[in-house]
Amino acid sequence: MAEIRTMKRSEWSEVGHLIHNATNTWYVKNGKAAVFGCSPEDVRFFCEVYEFMDPDCCLIAEIDGKIAASCFYHPRPTHFSLGIMCVHPNFYGLGLAKKLLQKIIELSKEAGKPLNLISSAMNLDSFSLYNKAGFVPTEVYQDMIIPVPEEGFSFEDKSFQSIRPARFADIPEMVELQKEIHGQDRGKDLQYIIANSPGVWNCHVFEADGKICGFLCSVNHPSSRIIGPGAMRDEMTSLHLIKSHLNYYKGSTPLIIAPCAQNNLIQELLKMGAKNVELHFSQTLGGSTDQVANGIIIPTFMPE
Repeated sequence: MAEIRTMKRSEWSEVGHLIHNATNTWYVKNGKAAVFGCSPEDVRFFCEVYEFMDPDCCLIAEIDGKIAASCFYHPRPTHFSLGIMCVHPNFYGLGLAKKLLQKIIELSKEAGKPLNLISSAMNLDSFSLYNKAGFVPTEVYQDMIIPVPEEGFSFEDKSFQSIRPARFADIPEMVELQKEIHGQDRGKDLQYIIANSPGVWNCHVFEADGKICGFLCSVNHPSSRIIGPGAMRDEMTSLHLIKSHLNYYKGSTPLIIAPCAQNNLIQELLKMGAKNVELHFSQTLGGSTDQVANGIIIPTFMPE
């Protein structure tokens, strides 16, 4: 019988190892490359970030004194987000993911907020789990890796003059932009990213006529080299902001989760050498099922 409880700080490394093992095992078993090329201990970084942002918001399933499964969740002013869900390969088939999901659904309902998630389109078991719970897909994203040369890219683009590092004073305007585009308040995430205490985050804004019309963040850590999160008015703003982050990844291949419907953006990324590696769905339980109508959202897996 599984005990569902909150993760302890002393268990961060064990949960990091669980995330590393469960994720890589699933992808390799299904004919894909391992997601984490780093050491299992590096993946502890996810626990460090999530617990700094949302203390005591990771549930684990324990069986006979062993951590068999874990799932993070992220309360925000406008919604809850379901974070990384992992089940140890030794404990498949016991319904642990369902039990963790049901508990987090209860928490979001008690708070009176929708529960959102980003899930792999390749993993039909996880899709079915969320489908049966009532989640509705709202948008399709394609995961693209972009090889960055050792010397970086050489971009000659006057629009870069409109891009600058984000400041704390920008956060209210950035929050209002994302709320207008997507109905979500992620001010807490932006506060954390701009503070950048771990030294691995960057955040840029695009200004036009004195107004912020887009922002984009990125993280560069051995366990996570991802461009996002971000919100923008249009595809060209998105492209310029993406370019502004690429040279933080010289000699490596950052991932970006790009909305499939934004074909002009996708085509430009492909011209730069981007390669499709996976598809993801954004899904919601209790939230709006409308597509993004007023701009573009670039999701990510951290810090929410």
